Amino acid sequence: MTATETRALATAYAACRAENIAGGVNNEGIWEVHISSGNADPANVPYTSASTATECCTSCFENTDCASYVYQEIAPKGQQCLIVLLNPGTCKAPGSYGLGVNTGGGYKPGEGYTVGNGYCGVVTGVNDVWGDWQEGRESWVFCNT
Repeated sequence: MTATETRALATAYAACRAENIAGGVNNEGIWEVHISSGNADPANVPYTSASTATECCTSCFENTDCASYVYQEIAPKGQQCLIVLLNPGTCKAPGSYGLGVNTGGGYKPGEGYTVGNGYCGVVTGVNDVWGDWQEGRESWVFCNT
């Protein structure tokens, strides 16, 4: 008789690799995040149980209505990861929902917030404190697969 052990495997998303998660821009950390709308308003912005930025990203990609996510390591346990959920079926086109970030403020990359887009989100620079972005606006759409 042979004993068999079965284990559930976690799904890994390419979008949740380190190079697709933003903890800073232009060598500055993210000190403020704005949950803003594009073509759709968020239906819900719940906390998840994620305790790392990668887990936060994964919790977003496990929901097809997730536009983006925000992670803060120093927040209290259970309040480190927010995912932005749109109404069912409205998260279809990449970039249809915006998540704005402010950089600088003395934060270094990896300090402050970590952000990323989900299935239809885009992360936009709202205001660069140090003026490195032309007109204070820049957008990123990270790999979604």
